Amino acid sequence: MLTVSIAALGPNTADRLEARGLKPDVVLPEVRVDALVDAMGAAGPIEGQRVLVVRPDYVRDALAGELGRHGAAVTDLVAYNTVSAPPE
Repeated sequence: MLTVSIAALGPNTADRLEARGLKPDVVLPEVRVDALVDAMGAAGPIEGQRVLVVRPDYVRDALAGELGRHGAAVTDLVAYNTVSAPPE
């Protein structure tokens, strides 16, 4: 049986997930890689887990790297690109 857990970095991300019917299991108040890795480790072993990191292009891949160092099989997905708004 496949079990999926969802973690949200920041309340805005949690709000957007919930608006689409996805309730995060963990919501961290701020974007901190070490805090998320600690929270995931508290929930169970990271080693051997498959993790999908969905992120914008402007955020570094530090989370994927740190989870990989803890033994997770990580897929790092850049979900969207940010662009400057055209001048008015």
